[in-house]
Amino acid sequence: MEPTCSRFWSSIFLANEHRPEAQVPRRLVVPEGMHAPLLRALMTFQAGETGEGRIIGQAARVAPDDPDFLVAMRLYVAEEGRHARELGQLVRALGGEPRAEMRTAKAFRVARRLVGFRTKMLVLAAAETVGIVFYDLLAERVPCPPLVSVVARISREEHRHLAFQHAYFESLGSPRLSRVALESATLAAALAFTWDQQSLLRALGVSRKEVFARALRLGRGPHAVPASESQGGAVPHPATL
Repeated sequence: MEPTCSRFWSSIFLANEHRPEAQVPRRLVVPEGMHAPLLRALMTFQAGETGEGRIIGQAARVAPDDPDFLVAMRLYVAEEGRHARELGQLVRALGGEPRAEMRTAKAFRVARRLVGFRTKMLVLAAAETVGIVFYDLLAERVPCPPLVSVVARISREEHRHLAFQHAYFESLGSPRLSRVALESATLAAALAFTWDQQSLLRALGVSRKEVFARALRLGRGPHAVPASESQGGAVPHPATL
């Protein structure tokens, strides 16, 4: 990344570094028909948000002279860990127990470990995109205000993560090639999500077509970065500065 872009992103993540973790009630109540598929989906995403530490070492190897990029990567991974803990709270409040491994989450982790840094970032960007779709659907369709509060805040932070990913790929040059790669990875992730979470989508009354449409809109790239809770409104995307 260009130094100004790296500084922009390190400042964005630093502004959100110490935001308080969510306070989830000991018990959450959701409609009976939603409970089982919702719990399973939250367990899957909780497992998927866990364990990204290896990528920080890879970032240090590919960008040893860009300390701001390394700070941004470290804080990005720390936010994912916070999301995992908050999703774990939701899982427990619904009567479940967080798991270290779920089938779909494990597949994404295996893919990340088999590839280099750029491809790993591509896999993460696709996962961020599907995650935003998932959290937004829950915020819109699940009649449980405490749960909605948690997933809506996670979604705002995931929007920042996705904008960071797009900025990284824009910095590599070949924007058209990066766009095609991002859209292809997004389609693959959306396909995996709609296959793995069929029961949840039925319970929410959401079609596969809607999931793909939302994912592709996000995959084409954000134009504004949602502000952290210590900032004001949306922050302009660095490409527009």
